[in-house]
Amino acid sequence: MSADGRLLVFGSADENFLSENRNDCERRTESTKCRDVFVYDAETGEMRVVSTGSEGEAGNSDSGGGVGNPIISANASSVLFSSAASNLVDGVEVGLFIKNLDSGEVKCVLAWHRSSTQQEERLINSSLSSDARYVAYESTAGVFLFDQKTSERKRIDVEPDGSATRYGTPSGAGGPPSISADGRFVSFTLEVEQHPRPEVNTFKQDVYLKDMKTGQLTRASTTSTGQPGNRSSFNGTLSPDGNWMIFSSWANDLSVAAPCEECEWIYRRDNTTGRIEPLAGGLSPTLSANGRYLAYVHTKISQVHKEDKYIRIADLISPASDVDIQLADDEITYNKFPMSVSDDGQIVAFNSDRNYSDIEPAKCVHTAAEYGVTEVNCRSVYRVDTANGVIQLVSREEPITGTEPVTLNYSD
Repeated sequence: MSADGRLLVFGSADENFLSENRNDCERRTESTKCRDVFVYDAETGEMRVVSTGSEGEAGNSDSGGGVGNPIISANASSVLFSSAASNLVDGVEVGLFIKNLDSGEVKCVLAWHRSSTQQEERLINSSLSSDARYVAYESTAGVFLFDQKTSERKRIDVEPDGSATRYGTPSGAGGPPSISADGRFVSFTLEVEQHPRPEVNTFKQDVYLKDMKTGQLTRASTTSTGQPGNRSSFNGTLSPDGNWMIFSSWANDLSVAAPCEECEWIYRRDNTTGRIEPLAGGLSPTLSANGRYLAYVHTKISQVHKEDKYIRIADLISPASDVDIQLADDEITYNKFPMSVSDDGQIVAFNSDRNYSDIEPAKCVHTAAEYGVTEVNCRSVYRVDTANGVIQLVSREEPITGTEPVTLNYSD
């Protein structure tokens, strides 16, 4: 979602979406529309396809699915997405692309072959800076930062001298990288085959911070003595200036005030001093582009293993302004991942396959070995305006607004 909450981006294979502007997918046995990337303007109601070539030609294969989920820059200038369409950029079969929404220009950030017996670099995860200048991505070859302005690509999961890190490799399971506004700092998650503390940490994930100016690589999820946490940490998100970060962790030894033994907690780290403080029990934290608001799925410590959860928008400057969004849903889990929150904290967007208000998502065919072929709710994109509680299902040909507002609880 853009920083002002106006534009939302998502991928969909829905046949009804702007069908006259889309191709039948060349790689499917039946003639069906390709999965495409769409941008919805909440102010005008306009929906448009953006997984197209520089001249507006529709992609000839799927876009915006799996790795490289579509991302819109905070300034609403560009969209980053992965695609198997071979007609977006000459000579590229499959790749990670960035599209300028004003000019329509499409650039390839990373390319690989659709099918190859050769060992080659493939995308795992990606993110976009607020001004769309920088792209950070995880691949099978490491973690990289790409500068659109200079076309320079630097590997960042390396030591200051450029040697391979001893810490681990990207897996994608720890969330996408995060980039400070000026591109100097990047946070990301690495997974190791043998954790430095195998007696206490079998999950093997930690959050790292890279200073692109000095080359310094720092393990961020550590105890007060500098040791790796006793459980996994992930989902690192940087403040705009890179001076602090938010991340999730199952570790209970990252601060003196250890919250609980068996729960996922959200922490804030001062990247200058290294001090870590617990903020709240919760899942899937995300920051607004200006760093003021934190949105996450809140959980109570005593009920962390139950499904009594709700979305909280926390004001990190004025905690008395926190807002809780109760969606009358007893199963708010990772379906809300990822989330986005606007710079004024008023708008939150999230993915879910649940029903809210009187809105029912479209049905998708799901195939599973244990259940066979069944119809389930499609994962859909919802937008909530906390000024009035209005919830809207965005990822439909005609977005649906709920007739009943969601329940909002405000801090005293």
